[in-house]
Formats: sequence, C-alpha cells, structure tokens
Amino acid sequence: MSTRIPGIVVGAALAVALPGPVRAATCTIKTGGASLVTHVPSAGDFVFPSVDERVLQVDVDSGTGTFTIRRDGIAPMDVGTQGGPVKLLLAAPPATGSIDAAGNVTVPGFAFTEIFAGQPLPGAPTISTTAYSTDLNGREFPGHGTPLDFTTGVLTLEGAVKLPNAPIVSEDVVSGLSITCQLAPVPDPSALPKAATLKGVGGVAKAGKAGKPDTLVLHATMVPGGVTPDFAGKDVLVGIRGSGDDDAVLLLVRGGTLRKKGRKLSVRDTDGMALKVLAGVKGGEDAPSPTSGTLSVASGKKSSKLNLRVQGLDLTALSGNLVVTLTVGPVASSANVAVSGSAKARRLH
Repeated sequence: MSTRIPGIVVGAALAVALPGPVRAATCTIKTGGASLVTHVPSAGDFVFPSVDERVLQVDVDSGTGTFTIRRDGIAPMDVGTQGGPVKLLLAAPPATGSIDAAGNVTVPGFAFTEIFAGQPLPGAPTISTTAYSTDLNGREFPGHGTPLDFTTGVLTLEGAVKLPNAPIVSEDVVSGLSITCQLAPVPDPSALPKAATLKGVGGVAKAGKAGKPDTLVLHATMVPGGVTPDFAGKDVLVGIRGSGDDDAVLLLVRGGTLRKKGRKLSVRDTDGMALKVLAGVKGGEDAPSPTSGTLSVASGKKSSKLNLRVQGLDLTALSGNLVVTLTVGPVASSANVAVSGSAKARRLH
C-alpha cells in the first residue's frame, strides 16, 4: 500500500532560472498545505491538514547540489483533526540536504514537533521526493514524494518516523510529514549535479493459470550520477506506476539484506520477508498470497545491472504507459516503459 499525504505548498512566484550557483527562494505555506499523517495500528490512519499560512526560505547551491530549508522564527501552525486542534511546530535550525539535475531532493533530519493532547511529539525524519517505507513492528508503511518540476517549480517531500508509545493510544505509531513545494525561483537543471539514470528497462508480466498469482520478471541498468548507489547498505525500492499517484507494484529490500555472491549482490526470498511486496500482491491486504522471488545486482565501474523475479503478484493493472522507478537510499532514477502482448504474457519495453 502506498500512502499519499497532502502537503505544504511553498513559493509565490512561478519558475525562473537561477543565474548564480547559490540563491535564496521565498517559500509560502498555503492554507491546507502542511499535513501530518499518523498510522495507528489499533485505530487506522489519520490525516491532519493545516489551516494557516507561513513563509519559509530555501537556499539552493547549484554548484554543489546543496538544498537548505530555513525555518527561523516560524510561528506554530494550527492543524485540524477529527478529535480537536493539533499544533505543528516547524521552527528549527536549518535542514540541509541535496538536489540533482532530475529534481530529486533529499533532506535528512528534518526536525518538527507535533503538539497532540498538550504533549510534544518530536520527530526528525528524512524527507525526500523519492520512495521510502517506515517499519512499524514488522509492518511497512510506504510512501513517496514527487521530484521537482523545473517548469512549474512544484515538488513534494515526504517522510515519516516511528513514534514509540504515543500518548492517548499508548502504542507505537508512525508519524509522517509531507511538504509540497512550489519553489521560486527554480534552479537551472543543467547547473545541478548529474542525476542517476535508468536504462535498458524490460521484462515480462506473466499471468497465473486459473486465477493463480502472477509473476513479474524485470531487468534494468542504473547509471550513476554524482552519487554512487550503495546497494549493499541502503534500502532498495523498485516501483511501477501507472497514471495515478500510487504504485501498482512496489518492492522493498532493506539495507544490508543483499549479500555478496561472487561479483554480484543478491537475495533469494521464499517467504516475503527479505523481498517485501508493499503494493501489487495478489489478494491485497485482506487475503495476501504468499510471495517469493530473487533480486540480483551486478555493479561495474560505470553501471549496475539489476535482475528481478517475483511471484505472488496481481499485475492486472499493468497496461499502457508506465513508469519504473529504482531507489537506492537517496539515489533515485526512473524510466518510461510501455506494455504490449497478450493477457498471458505482457511485455514491458
């Protein structure tokens, strides 16, 4: 399941190219923009939208790809909820991250505090335009942002943390934040650090016989940009999206799970624990089918070749034009693919 969270709209002007390597942008949080989301295992999901407007500052260093969000003196924001008002405190020291030529932005340690039932609930997640997932006692809560659109200046940063023994409910919850930014002025992508690219994407979606689960076979090559992807140590997420915001298929391998075997890193999964299917499982959340599969990555000096095979899926949503995404920690890449062929075996190319 991919969770989409409404966010902060930042910026008053439309896209204008930054002429210098370092420039400041004016950022405005509009009414209904800031949102908190809380996943409570015993009660479900709660989305808390803001009712205030605020002005932020963003500094972009095009030469180094540094992206800094400044929040000095930002007043608390009122956030409406089903059970009464909540305060969102964004005032904190500057949070510095990165931006690349594809508009991927990652900001680690973005501190914020939620005031709920009079109690402060602090968090400092990594917020990013890329895919992520938060583990809560063995259950995954995935989501993803949206890279910067260099024409409109819009991007979405999302992230979440585990909050132990939350007040009122007295149990562990996931506390998330989303920021949808309309950045103005917008940096020139040609001046930003090179982004990773995804090439040679192809595969087959094989339908199961007599209503049995489907199988996905996928291969792709990631060419690094300014940052080398760490397949051994970082989370690896493979997603396939259609025309909507959510992933039709989303797979997760936690950092440290891929093991070196010869010249490759690989994992063989037999029970859905090492190669986790977060979206696209046959039967959905109510009656999920058992899943299994393999993932291998062969990295050379100039690229990393990925091969994936997963059983136990429902691939009926894969049709028309799709986007395949590969995220390795803060490194993200994507490629457009088309689907053709028969219902029994559709080809991705």
